[in-house]
Amino acid sequence: NPFSLQLADANTIAQRTGITTVADMRGRDISAGGQGAPLAPLLHQHIFASSSENRAIINIGGISNVTCLRQGAKPIAFDAGPGNVLMDFWINKHQQKKYDDGGGWASSGTVHNELLQLCRNEPYFSKALPKSSGRELFNGSWLENKLAQCQGAIQPQDVQATMLQLTVDTIVDALDPHCQSLFICGGGAHNRALMQGLAQARPKCTVASTLTLGVDPDWVEAIAFAWIARETCAGRKIDTSGFTGTSAAVMLGGIYRA
Repeated sequence: NPFSLQLADANTIAQRTGITTVADMRGRDISAGGQGAPLAPLLHQHIFASSSENRAIINIGGISNVTCLRQGAKPIAFDAGPGNVLMDFWINKHQQKKYDDGGGWASSGTVHNELLQLCRNEPYFSKALPKSSGRELFNGSWLENKLAQCQGAIQPQDVQATMLQLTVDTIVDALDPHCQSLFICGGGAHNRALMQGLAQARPKCTVASTLTLGVDPDWVEAIAFAWIARETCAGRKIDTSGFTGTSAAVMLGGIYRA
């Protein structure tokens, strides 16, 4: 069953800041039959849709989610699979770094095909829509389990290269075949090796950061939830059925007055 753990207490935030606070958007979506995620595609649809080309907005945080914005069609969005989460885990384990700056360490390695195939066999990737995922599935234990199934030892940098390739492959597999441009947001937009991998996998597509569209890639998700909060404060319901599987448009989140 869908679930979402929201740690912040909106009552405390509103009381201590004196600012009216909107919170728990995911919980309301789940109560309406949805999965609670992804919600950022609501903003992708609102500000990035084009009447002249088919686009995909790809948010690469810990998990990567893809929003397909095809002309004349209802948008489709879902979590494609791991974004940075496995690469971050692996470099932290071996180099005590929070992330692989620019994908430099991954670039020094070689993709290990056996490991890659074991990872790609994950049932989530063939699951029907709507679907969402998170660190409860894609985490260090998941990766260690795959490594234990491989024949022989694998160099750490090769594991890193393979995890980057897994992110590329699962994103590309999720794309609408008619997509003409890919715009990337989230931390993955700063990973040069990852951006190059996407460009090589889809050579006929433009691959660029959302900064090209005038929005800083680091701010897209925050802007998305601010936009949802505005809609909730205005009393407007939002249709998330194409993204999370809700049965009807819903008012996302609760309002905690200052």
